Amino acid sequence: MTLKAFQYFKELQWPLFIILVFLLTGIFLGQTLYFEFVYDDFPYLVANRNLQNNINPISYILNPSLGWAGTDSTQVYRPLSAWLYAVELKLFGFDPLYYHLVKISTHALNTILAAIFLFLLFKNKIFAMTAGLFFFVHPVNTEAVVWISQQNTLVATVFVLGALIFFLLYGEYRLKIFFFLSLILGIIAPFFKEQLIVTPFFVLGCLLYLKMPWQRSFLLGASYFLTMTPFLWIRYSIGLPFNQAGGWFNSMHEAILTMTHGLAYYIQLIFIPYPLTINYEWFPVEDHISKTVILSTAIIAFCVFLAIYFYKKVPEVTIGVYWFFVGLIPVNNIVTPIYTYINERYLYLSSLGMIVAFIYLVKYYLKESWMSERWKKASMGVVCIVLFSVFSYMTFIRLPDWENQKSLWRSTLRVDYNNLRNFTNYSTALQKENSYREALIILKSALRIPDLPDEGYSGTYRALVSAALRFNDTTTARSYLIEGLTRYPNNAGLKLLEIKYYFARNNYKKAAEISRSFTDDFDATKIGKEAAFYEIPFYHLIATKMLGDGARVAVLVNQAPSESARETLNRIIDARALMLQGDNEKALSVLYPTLVGGEMYWLEPYMWLGQLYEFKGDYANAVSVYQVALFKNPTSIDAVIGFERARKKLEEE
Repeated sequence: MTLKAFQYFKELQWPLFIILVFLLTGIFLGQTLYFEFVYDDFPYLVANRNLQNNINPISYILNPSLGWAGTDSTQVYRPLSAWLYAVELKLFGFDPLYYHLVKISTHALNTILAAIFLFLLFKNKIFAMTAGLFFFVHPVNTEAVVWISQQNTLVATVFVLGALIFFLLYGEYRLKIFFFLSLILGIIAPFFKEQLIVTPFFVLGCLLYLKMPWQRSFLLGASYFLTMTPFLWIRYSIGLPFNQAGGWFNSMHEAILTMTHGLAYYIQLIFIPYPLTINYEWFPVEDHISKTVILSTAIIAFCVFLAIYFYKKVPEVTIGVYWFFVGLIPVNNIVTPIYTYINERYLYLSSLGMIVAFIYLVKYYLKESWMSERWKKASMGVVCIVLFSVFSYMTFIRLPDWENQKSLWRSTLRVDYNNLRNFTNYSTALQKENSYREALIILKSALRIPDLPDEGYSGTYRALVSAALRFNDTTTARSYLIEGLTRYPNNAGLKLLEIKYYFARNNYKKAAEISRSFTDDFDATKIGKEAAFYEIPFYHLIATKMLGDGARVAVLVNQAPSESARETLNRIIDARALMLQGDNEKALSVLYPTLVGGEMYWLEPYMWLGQLYEFKGDYANAVSVYQVALFKNPTSIDAVIGFERARKKLEEE
């Protein structure tokens, strides 16, 4: 009876493992279903109007700019990722719950696929499942799993693991259908995320482990390297470079030294995944051979030594180390420079390799120990259980950091308290939740950051004044305006805010006086650009209109290059004047056809239109208008706050 029960259990191991994975998904990741959109979710998805009413994958493949809101696509080419967002947007709208459900389900699927792949390669079921579970709970994978913008990483991983599984099935059963399916999946993967173009290198690792005859290995390896061709050729054909504007480094020497440290830090994150953060701007750029670089080189050399030393004794260690390094090739900033140099999400697939190497190393040294077979198995079990428990706990406490913008940037600020972006993003998140006083305290703290450049200080003063005006606190706004303009009297951004301050006080005469000097070289063809220098003349026109000086308004507007441009300027000025006079209904009737009928590069009129719809209680149209504003400028604080405010009101209806 016991033997039969054991045999029955062995037959049910895979079904039980799959059930366990989805059970753990619910226990660990179920809380993420209620998390909000954060950070790059806005330019990739929420603000990206390109995704609406276009679910044709070919259009995304041929036009990379469709994958990002605004004018800067950062030269990222992930067309099928953008296409998948478009499909999801059509199905789910702007409810983050469904996107998180897709993500955690995909991570569960990747865990199962990883275990199947490892079993097919190493023929050890218990090991494969154990490694899969470590991959599932590893804290360093939290960013890739929880962040909606990183759906591309998870989906691309499905295709890579699928390609490798079919490759191993082809090697075992010699069915051509498996081979062709493997090639197709390998071709598709980088169209979701370019980092996952490395499928051929993973195949080489499998061939290395399987020790096939070199002729057959060569033919198979060559076939898989051809899978890189479609992605590279299409990217080249549409004129997209293979790097991101030269990356962040000043020289190749600097890149090599910094990434040597970075690669060692990635290894550290696998074994000591703390602290974790979304912003690694604190990570030092190395420009000389320091002690840190020497130590990092030693760590990398030790890993390479282990891979070589154990190639014959424990080849699984070799394959694990090889897998780890190969997965990071596209983001090493040497082959293809990119904008960033350390990100946890880059470790998602690579982490599996180091997990494999570690488990087999522990298994080897326990096997070589003096302990009895029973104690060896017990010790291996204890090591796995302890590590699984530690990683599970660390993941569980890391997950809430991704709940919303506020929790995300609060946790980031804890890691690096000397980074201006952390302060401003946390302040923005607080303002979105109407925590105005706390937001001011955070921004004031940013002024104490050591060695902050002048642009950083002036930018912080602008953020302080903007926050005060956003919450109608003109007294505080005035205080920081005086302080900021004393230090930076010629800063156009602060001058613009000073003008907005006088608008908030209904002092149109003073606003007109301050802005008048900016109209001396007035060029109406440039009005509406994002630069503060060109926004100020626009406010001058509005202030002059409010003072009743129609003649001066006419003189300035008549400089516009066409009749339609002059009409657009007049209507926007009239609409804003009506808003300031409290006639919102009439302002809406003037502003709506003006913005719908023409293209206005200046963001402010769209913000006014969104506010008018909110005043009216038409939150559906308010959401649409704020999305247009976000599409034009995904980093606009006011657009983000307006969109979220209107969306929540719409959900409450």
